[in-house]
Amino acid sequence: LYIQGASKKGACDGSTAIMALVSDGFESEGEETFPGVKGGVTKVFCANVGDCRGILIRRTDTGWIPVRLSEDHKPTRKDEQQRVIAAGGHIGVDRGGCWRVVKPRG
Repeated sequence: LYIQGASKKGACDGSTAIMALVSDGFESEGEETFPGVKGGVTKVFCANVGDCRGILIRRTDTGWIPVRLSEDHKPTRKDEQQRVIAAGGHIGVDRGGCWRVVKPRG
């Protein structure tokens, strides 16, 4: 019922989520990752669903710069369409003109 009501109002809502994990201790021994923290290289792992975007703001000598951590999972992207179809899903535009990704019934 929600989707039917949202379509009548022209809403193109969907599901999005993002998660990031910052962990240290990779690849080298004994170096300080942060002041007072021993244990190698720090890495950021990022996962997302839907058209959400993860960014990291990095401090440089000249200021702050954004660094993209993820790519949006939008059904209008050709590579995303190929990925969904290869996984057995379907992509289409609903009556309200919103792009939808659905799995086959069954």
